[in-house]
Amino acid sequence: VGKLAVDAATKLGSLERFQTYLERGEGAAVALSVGRTISSNPDIMESLFRGTDILVDATARHQPAKPVIPNTWLAWLPEHAVIADLSVDPYLPGDTPPVVRGVEGIPKGDLDQYRFKPDDPNWCATIPDGMRRRSPPAR
Repeated sequence: VGKLAVDAATKLGSLERFQTYLERGEGAAVALSVGRTISSNPDIMESLFRGTDILVDATARHQPAKPVIPNTWLAWLPEHAVIADLSVDPYLPGDTPPVVRGVEGIPKGDLDQYRFKPDDPNWCATIPDGMRRRSPPAR
């Protein structure tokens, strides 16, 4: 999933759109993929997050009880940033070991609602209580 996401990002989501931008002399897109040695380093991640427009979670985790992106890190993203969760891990806090999403405290969408703005009243509706208390406040 991650490889496909990076490829789509560098083509601006579609080859047709990418070609149009190239013809206008635009079309530059930077897609950065990081591994565990970087994603576990808060100092590096803060520097990266401050310049991130779209954060995509396409992780395959060895430790599903631990999020890759803690809620506190989301405050480093610019206000216009978008988070896309391609992994869509479930919340199974009662399992052994528990399973949480890669981006801590992110809501679970469905085909009826797959977009959540920071002040959306449904933001916490699908987040278990233990995660909900740690979710970031609306910006």
